[in-house]
Amino acid sequence: MKLKYLNITYKNKAINLFPKSLKGFQIVILINIVLFIFLEFFNIKSFLFFYFGLTPKYAWVKFYLWQFITYFFLHDNFLHIFFNMFMLWLIGKEIEQKFGRDKFLFYYLFCGICGGMLSALLQISSTTPIVGASGAIWGLLAAFWIMFPNRLLLLYGIFPVKVKYLLFFLCIIDIIGVFNSFYQQYSNISHLTHLSGLCIGLILMY
Repeated sequence: MKLKYLNITYKNKAINLFPKSLKGFQIVILINIVLFIFLEFFNIKSFLFFYFGLTPKYAWVKFYLWQFITYFFLHDNFLHIFFNMFMLWLIGKEIEQKFGRDKFLFYYLFCGICGGMLSALLQISSTTPIVGASGAIWGLLAAFWIMFPNRLLLLYGIFPVKVKYLLFFLCIIDIIGVFNSFYQQYSNISHLTHLSGLCIGLILMY
């Protein structure tokens, strides 16, 4: 099924729990920040990461299927959530202007869930929890690349780079990271989840 800019109609009453004045990307940022503060305040990060982070072996073998939804609302530290939410704010607001709020939320959630499913399937024996919104963010990067390939973004807030070149550069880094992960027992960056989210986003857009 080809979904050109998600030209689909559906009803999702859950989305109406939030006031219409609140943008979709703002809803996502708000939820992530509230959960991060909650985890930091109550110091239960390790417990929640075990049960609600995405552990590939448990999600697929033990059917902890809720982890495909919960993992990308959890973050490990301040820098982790800051850069993810900054990127979501930077590109999410323009994508939402094209999609509308409901379709934007559908797209974001779909990339996060299916990107996590694909990533976990490709490393099904892993017992290391995956957390963070990066897979869904990379799905947004796919949409932004298709919509605005020549848009200039400031790399590190300093160097202007066109989106199409920036995404290519980031993909190379993640591909190298995936190969390096075969030789490392532990990495705090899930490069495979990034690429999985990107692939899901490209499939949705085309």
